[in-house]
Amino acid sequence: MTNKQPKICLLTILLLTVLYDIQAQDSLVHFRKNYKETVLTLGYNYNFGDKVDGKRPKPFHFIEVGVWRTTASLAGHHPFSATYYFANDFGLNTNDLIVGPKIGGFVSIMIMGLGGEFCYYTDFDSGSLRFIPSIGIFTPYFKLTINPHVVITNKDFQNLNNGHANLTIRLFKIKRTEF
Repeated sequence: MTNKQPKICLLTILLLTVLYDIQAQDSLVHFRKNYKETVLTLGYNYNFGDKVDGKRPKPFHFIEVGVWRTTASLAGHHPFSATYYFANDFGLNTNDLIVGPKIGGFVSIMIMGLGGEFCYYTDFDSGSLRFIPSIGIFTPYFKLTINPHVVITNKDFQNLNNGHANLTIRLFKIKRTEF
């Protein structure tokens, strides 16, 4: 035997041993799970904006309480979900009490998703309607997003900024139905 033959022989044995149990995705194994779920959620919004006259505007903090209705499908390791929700934002450090009832929805594939919501911020004297698109990480258990605001009415309402970052988590399930 030459010097190369033992190395080739060992390499062949090693490859056969390692590759013996390696398989591609097995089409005979089907894992599928579909469900609808209603959950209570709690979130935090950090409201920020662009510099105006060289100064950064005051950031505002909001807490969000809501109800999500999710339809989810897990096909193997490829989850898909569609969620609509009703929620309310409450200003924590605003000059007056500001509440923001909103309705929205999002879709996600794996963990990336897109969504949007309509929110009407009000201090009970005046208000501002906003369309708020969102992009980020969405799952049936939480969402972490960046949300620019498209101000529809009253741009100068309470000096609210034109964007926010959001983290919302699922607190507990109210109802779940598998189908």
